[in-house]
Amino acid sequence: MFCEKLVLLIFTKTRFPMNKKLSFFLALIIMTGFLSGCANTWSGAGKDLQGIGGWLENTFSNED
Repeated sequence: MFCEKLVLLIFTKTRFPMNKKLSFFLALIIMTGFLSGCANTWSGAGKDLQGIGGWLENTFSNED
C-alpha cells in the first residue's frame, strides 16, 4: 500500500525525466532483491543455530 502510493507520487506528481524514473525503478528492484536475499540468509542461519542447539542439548544431556 505504501509502496504503491510512493510509486504513484514519484511517477505522476513530479517532473522527473524518464531516465531518472527508470533509474529509481531499477534501484528499487535491486534493493528488493537484496533484501529478499538477506531474509533467506537469516532463515538459513536460524536453522543452523537451531541444529547446533539440538546437538549441544543431546551431547550434554547424555552425561548426566
